[in-house]
Amino acid sequence: MSLKPEVGMLDVGTHCAFCRQLDFLPFHCGACGGDYCELHRTKSAHHCASLLGNNEGKKDPANSGQTQPTSHGERYFQALLPEKGYIRVKSDGTGSGKSPPQQPRTVKSTMGTTAMSKLLKFFQRTKQRQSSSSSSSSSFSPRRPPNRVVQLAQLKKRCRGDSKIPQDNRVYVICHAVSERDAEGVPLFVNRMWPIGRALDYIAQELNVSNTNNKMGTAEAEKLFIYMNNGRDDQLVELNTGERVQNTIHDLDSLYLIRGKLQQ
Repeated sequence: MSLKPEVGMLDVGTHCAFCRQLDFLPFHCGACGGDYCELHRTKSAHHCASLLGNNEGKKDPANSGQTQPTSHGERYFQALLPEKGYIRVKSDGTGSGKSPPQQPRTVKSTMGTTAMSKLLKFFQRTKQRQSSSSSSSSSFSPRRPPNRVVQLAQLKKRCRGDSKIPQDNRVYVICHAVSERDAEGVPLFVNRMWPIGRALDYIAQELNVSNTNNKMGTAEAEKLFIYMNNGRDDQLVELNTGERVQNTIHDLDSLYLIRGKLQQ
């Protein structure tokens, strides 16, 4: 009587090739041929050799000597920051020592600086003329402070203007046209009842200055603005063209016509 061979334990399940855990429903990877548990069934989870092979096949032969990342985390970090640290700093402009690129100057900023440069050159020429005249006409007698009554009387003799303006309404001023060319102040009288805008037009006409303020579409850089000296050469106050002359301008004041608005 022959005995049947002893039946042993059933061979069920497979150990995961990645973590060696026994799994009764293993997943087979067709790319690398391994069997894996549910946790490591994807190629990225078990670091499939096919992924490494594809990356190696795409390497540039010229860069074959560079050190490649050894783990999945390092490859992910390199994808985020493909360049070296010192290259990124230079490209940002923070470590190269170069100043950031300058912003283009707008029409508004250029307009203000152009008018200001003309004004500064005008004052420099005025001071040079005053210094040369004072040195040529020097006197040993001490100077006395000017008398406003005397100054006004002398100014009235030199002023010109519209003869139709009544004597009581006349305001005697010294007008300057600020431009690149050298020009002396011109004594004029205006009507105290005029708006300052009309006085501006009248002064521009008397000084032979082109005035396009009343034309449609005139840019601000081409308009004439009227300023008054508040007692110092470098301090000018812009006059509101809607105000009346009698409320703002007085005898012996110095007025300046400037093309383009000064920056405040």
